[in-house]
Amino acid sequence: MQEVVAVNVVAHRKDRLDRPDALVAYRRVADAALADVDLGATLTAVARNACELLGVDRCSVFMRDGRSPTRFRGYAAHAAEGVDIVPRMVCGVQADRMTAEIVAGRRPIFVRDAPHDGRPVRSAMRRLDVRAILGVPMIAGDEVIGLLFLDQAGANHTFTDEDQSDVAGYANLCAHTVAQVQRLAGLETTVGTLTRNVATLKRVTAIDARFATLVETAPNVEEITTLLAELTGLPSAMHTAESEPVWSVIAEGLRMSGGFPLDPEVAGDPMVGAELSAIAAGGSAIVGPYRHCGLVHRTLVAPVTVAGVRWGYASVVECQRRFTTADKAAVERAAHTMAVAFSYRPSVAAGPPHALAADDGVDAPGLEGLGLSLAGVAGELPRLVCLIHRRDGRPWTCEDPSELEEAFDRAYGSVRSIVMPDGDRGVALVAEQDRRVAPDLFVERTRVAIAAVLQDYREPGLVAAISPVVQDVDDVSRAYTECRQLMRCRIELCPPDAPPLAASDLGVGRLLLGSSDARAMDRYVEAVLAPLLKDDSRHRMLLTTLHVFLESARSPRQAGRMLNVHENTIRYRLARITDLLRLNIATDLGDQLTAQVALLIMRLQGRLPGVNVLGNLESDVPLSQRNVLLGARHNPTSEGV
Repeated sequence: MQEVVAVNVVAHRKDRLDRPDALVAYRRVADAALADVDLGATLTAVARNACELLGVDRCSVFMRDGRSPTRFRGYAAHAAEGVDIVPRMVCGVQADRMTAEIVAGRRPIFVRDAPHDGRPVRSAMRRLDVRAILGVPMIAGDEVIGLLFLDQAGANHTFTDEDQSDVAGYANLCAHTVAQVQRLAGLETTVGTLTRNVATLKRVTAIDARFATLVETAPNVEEITTLLAELTGLPSAMHTAESEPVWSVIAEGLRMSGGFPLDPEVAGDPMVGAELSAIAAGGSAIVGPYRHCGLVHRTLVAPVTVAGVRWGYASVVECQRRFTTADKAAVERAAHTMAVAFSYRPSVAAGPPHALAADDGVDAPGLEGLGLSLAGVAGELPRLVCLIHRRDGRPWTCEDPSELEEAFDRAYGSVRSIVMPDGDRGVALVAEQDRRVAPDLFVERTRVAIAAVLQDYREPGLVAAISPVVQDVDDVSRAYTECRQLMRCRIELCPPDAPPLAASDLGVGRLLLGSSDARAMDRYVEAVLAPLLKDDSRHRMLLTTLHVFLESARSPRQAGRMLNVHENTIRYRLARITDLLRLNIATDLGDQLTAQVALLIMRLQGRLPGVNVLGNLESDVPLSQRNVLLGARHNPTSEGV
């Protein structure tokens, strides 16, 4: 008997000499982790080298489930067959007393008779033909992060104390490497997520910018819907709240079966109607599909809401790809742009939304004369148009336009201008710009010169409006039309003693405000800024802060410098403004635009605390610097372009 034992011991020692030791096995795992920072590949290397270390043919690796310290999920395995089932397996369930013992004792557990022992799950042992099994904890720091299970398929393999000691040391070495790989994989996932989020943010910002630019042109339904289709690449539509189709755009090559959710035959379905009614103002939701009523595709819908009234819906249809965050931003911005367009067109607000599809241009009786007077004039010089009318809007005919022309030339200097009658309303002045003078300085010099002319002119009660600079004689008609809209703002909104109004003073609102009446604009200001309109110093300070923040590139630091307070004070005030107005002033471009237009109306009316009609703080008096602006008129080359 002693000879048999001696022979077995010798055979066991010879077998161990043919296997790698724990450090060699671990080095192979480390090399695999360095070659590819992939958790699955690293755990597969752990299982393979564990088998080689102990001379068995099967090893499975389970990693801790983050939701429970005693529950582990299969990740990888090394075996001749059956590897694919491990990722679907879980250990640490209530019937699995072997896992609980390993975690509690933090040491290897060897079960010699797995099918009958009672500690492993017997059904799993019989199904996998496990006769004897060794369970080993993987300990990193002070936590069991994983488990190794080793066995010889269909055989009662004996794991000696030396085997258990070797594999325990190997498992702990691997645990630290696996923990590092998990952290690196987590970082890669985080970086990937951040990269995708940054890309999405850039896309959403670009969408905001496109719609903000479109708003400046006073768009109609067709233009808004076309831009929505262009930005999403999906079928897009606008409908009234009564399910009347207004406009739809389906890009060439897109195949869409069924209809839009607002088509009458679809919107009449109770399920579709309920989903549409549940969409909150300013938000969006996915509706459908409901094949029984013809809504075959999922549809992203945003309501168009004006002063609390739902006017209609903007929608895009999921076609050939899934919706993205950018699609959600685009449809919400389209709905907001429609709402802004309605807000400044009271004639449209009185009727259905599709009234926006019509062009509501301004009648321009003096336009033909303006074009004839410029015939033969060089067409490539930049120009601007300045209208001079009576402040009360009554008819006025200038007896001698040339007198005004000469007075303007004297006040400005070194500029060619033409003055002609503007029907029975007043006169129109077209001034040519010297290319050596920057356009913004050209406009400001014109404003100062016109103000000086009107101050000394014999006809009292005259006011002026100045168009943007245009680059070609063919664009003068457009400049004239915009100037007529500016004049309407000047007469209806501004105080009597306000200086000439320029297009640059209105910014984004220059075309929108020109088609609204004073009462509609007052209602808009009240709807947007009512919580800040209380007549006390605290609310006046909040209004001034909001204006300065929006006019200083939305920068709390720059706004703080302008108001001589710390930037954190600006952030505190913005938070208070956000709470009062229910508008995300700090980050949402749509909410910023809503507030900015309301502030613009107040500024033009002379009602904005601490700010003059031109948008400057009361301590700034740019018009009083007349000599500074006009002092270089005899040396125009001194100004940069």
